[in-house]
Amino acid sequence: MQGVFSIGQVFVGVPTRQQLATLHEDSPLDGADFERAVSTIPIISRERVQALATSFKTSVDLLARLGRENTLRRKAEEDLRKAGEELEQRVKKRTKELSQSEARLVEAQRIASVGSFERDLSTNELWWSDEFYRLLGYEPGEVEPGPEHFEAKIHPDDLAEYRNKRDEALASGESHDYEMRIVPSQGRVLHIYGQIKLRRNEEGHPVYYSGTIRDVTSRKEMENRLRETNRLQSLILNNSMVGIAFVRDRRFEWVNDQLCTMTGYSSEELNGAETSIVYQTMEDFEELGRQAYPALSRGEAFDAVFAFRTKSGSSLWCRFVGSAIDPDDLSQGSVWFFEDISEKRRLEHEATRQRAMLHTVINALPDRVFFKDAKGRFMGTNQAYADALGLTPEAIEGKTAQDLFGPDLGNTLQQLDDEVLKSLRTSVNEEREEQPSGRKKYFETLRVPVTERGGRLAGIAGVGRDVTQRKHAEDVLRASEERFRAIFNHAGVGIGMVNEKNRFTRVNPRLCRFLGYNEPELIARKPHDLIAPDMADVFTALMGRLWTSGEGFSKEFRFMHKEGEQVWGNLTITPLESAESDVPYAIAVVEDINRSKHLELELRRMATTDTLTGAYNRMRFMERAEEELARHERYGTPTSFMMLDIDHFKHVNDTHGHQAGDEVLRQLTIICQNAIRANDVFARYGGEEFAFCLSETPAKTAVEVAERIRLTIQETPIDVWMPP
Repeated sequence: MQGVFSIGQVFVGVPTRQQLATLHEDSPLDGADFERAVSTIPIISRERVQALATSFKTSVDLLARLGRENTLRRKAEEDLRKAGEELEQRVKKRTKELSQSEARLVEAQRIASVGSFERDLSTNELWWSDEFYRLLGYEPGEVEPGPEHFEAKIHPDDLAEYRNKRDEALASGESHDYEMRIVPSQGRVLHIYGQIKLRRNEEGHPVYYSGTIRDVTSRKEMENRLRETNRLQSLILNNSMVGIAFVRDRRFEWVNDQLCTMTGYSSEELNGAETSIVYQTMEDFEELGRQAYPALSRGEAFDAVFAFRTKSGSSLWCRFVGSAIDPDDLSQGSVWFFEDISEKRRLEHEATRQRAMLHTVINALPDRVFFKDAKGRFMGTNQAYADALGLTPEAIEGKTAQDLFGPDLGNTLQQLDDEVLKSLRTSVNEEREEQPSGRKKYFETLRVPVTERGGRLAGIAGVGRDVTQRKHAEDVLRASEERFRAIFNHAGVGIGMVNEKNRFTRVNPRLCRFLGYNEPELIARKPHDLIAPDMADVFTALMGRLWTSGEGFSKEFRFMHKEGEQVWGNLTITPLESAESDVPYAIAVVEDINRSKHLELELRRMATTDTLTGAYNRMRFMERAEEELARHERYGTPTSFMMLDIDHFKHVNDTHGHQAGDEVLRQLTIICQNAIRANDVFARYGGEEFAFCLSETPAKTAVEVAERIRLTIQETPIDVWMPP
């Protein structure tokens, strides 16, 4: 509000002449006009002016106060309007958040297959979530939530137990959980796990409950499979021919039936007992612990032979082998295998007796036999060796070769002994001996390293045979041998001589190059060890037929090269007869066909593989499908076939070009191959059509696999790089 006051000129009291003269001087009017103007100015007394001033001031103050109050009212109205708008926005935002939270909860329940429910016992109102409906086989809202609709889906065999648990929970007012089966649709059975939480009033009576149910069918199926696996494992372990024990902190935690049979204890007596129960003494128990723990902590198997004690007190000789579950943490325990070798020990004692008999036989041999320790001292000789030196066997014991033969020949013989001791390999050397008549005699001496139990080197054993006559025969054959060697060493194929013990006796350079070994390395290996493992049984069978019936063979094999790779060769083995034996040895010829074989395999791969995607082609798929159908007809195992077709694939080619279409086919192939097992078959059937053959797979599982592949393809973007 505004107040406007307007006031003109006035005289406060009657003006004097001097005042009028002063005004006339300042006025632009002349005398008559000035007088007329002055005559119109009202004359007000000073008291009247003061009263008007007071009245004006009071009016102005009133108008100012009303203006300020009006401004404050308008500001309050504006603040109230803004606060209302802000409150409305907050309400809208909170409403949207609640809506989104509810949607997320519904989606989370759908993904986790968890349904929830609530019931007010005072009003008997019941609410089910959407996923609760779906788990029961209903569409959300299809039926009114009620116990009768829930119980109608419970498996008949589980209904009575469910009602008992529910009634017990309501009577006791305690929360509970349960597992049972439901039948949401014909022929389909689900295992569910449910939980119910109750709310009680002040008197302790249940007034409200809520809960969830979750689909645990997969878990139950896994538990059943694990239970069956554990049953089979127990059968296998308990029927083992050796004793088996799981040990932790030097206590038996589990033993199989065989160990109980061996020791005479029951499983109840052994399980939980200290392992010292089977030791002869505590000293034995502690000593073997000190030996075993370092090996177990290094991740090595501890292997030893020891005499244990049975429940009856008798001795039980065992070979036992143990391995740690986790070498870095021995508290996790270890697994031990026990083999009863009591009979074997008895046989060893018998072997000692037979060795004594052997010693008698050795003394009767015409060959020179000797034994030396690791330092070159004679430990014993047979009578023939002693007779050659004109001494007794007892006089030779403790002496060295230098003592018996002088420094020159003694050092030579000692050097031959040292080479065998160092390499731990058998050696055969020819030695010449001058007779008093001047005639030379030749001896072939076999030297063999001798080790004790545990691998400790004990010394060397040697046998010297008079080969003078053979030496003369060798001179006669040497010329023909040289000719044979030239042919053998320069042949264009690999050649090896194999004796009836399946050992190489000779190999040529071409065979060495083919297999990557030098000649000594190859001679030291068995032919069987050079064949690829998956073909070794076939080779062994053919070699057995060769030695028994004299039937040679020619066959392609994959050989193991020294560098680890496999190389193809055509192996032809022919038996050679001599006067001494019908089949004394055989000659093996190996032709290098590695390159041609790889070309053949590549051509075969190209004939069965789709060049664009790398999947099997239609022809290969049909071959595998026929094999699976034959297996199904023979054994009755389920087999599933699936077809996959890319919708609107022509639109991809027409829109983005065939290069983009090809990339889509390759990426789809990768997705499909990663989704199936190694023994399943995936092939490009033609164009944008693909086919699956799932062995030992029922239709239900095949549908799940198909849906998983479809979802993966749906959710996988295909990035195709196109040239600018």
